[in-house]
Amino acid sequence: MSENKENELPWYLKKTPFLIIAFCFAPVAYIIVFLNWNRLDNETKGNRFFVASILFLIFSIGLMPRSVLSISLTIGVVIFLWAATVAVLLRRK
Repeated sequence: MSENKENELPWYLKKTPFLIIAFCFAPVAYIIVFLNWNRLDNETKGNRFFVASILFLIFSIGLMPRSVLSISLTIGVVIFLWAATVAVLLRRK
């Protein structure tokens, strides 16, 4: 994103303030991204969504009971491996 477009964003969507908000209040970062979805260009949308997703994942893992965490990680790995296998098979066709 160019510096000019960065200056046009509200203060809470600029790089540093958004990172601080996402680090301290991960669910709020998701809400901010989705409320301003149409205002953002594709590059900024992807960057802010990625940061909010990673920090929300870390936030969520901290709240999970350990048994649920192990089950959900296992399911996540299986889904990821299945999706990767399907993607490879579709490319070969």
